[in-house]
Amino acid sequence: METGIRLIGNGQAPVHKYWQLILEDYIMTAKFDISLILTHRFKIEDLAKLYAKFDKRVEGLLKCFVETRFSDPPKAGYPRLTRVDDLPDA
Repeated sequence: METGIRLIGNGQAPVHKYWQLILEDYIMTAKFDISLILTHRFKIEDLAKLYAKFDKRVEGLLKCFVETRFSDPPKAGYPRLTRVDDLPDA
């Protein structure tokens, strides 16, 4: 095995560096369709139960939108509101 291997630049992604560009130029103008990655929509009140389901690795539960009182209603093509209790146990 090689010795003296040094890994530089590992860690957090520089999200804040590109956030404005991605939000304004891609998401807000619909150049990038975020509905492709969203699998579910839940109310914020169900967040504790939702984390428990994530820990159990419930199949199909990948990227979730957490709905608050400030959220817009879901648009066509986006996941509808799901109840955590309706998800299967892993």
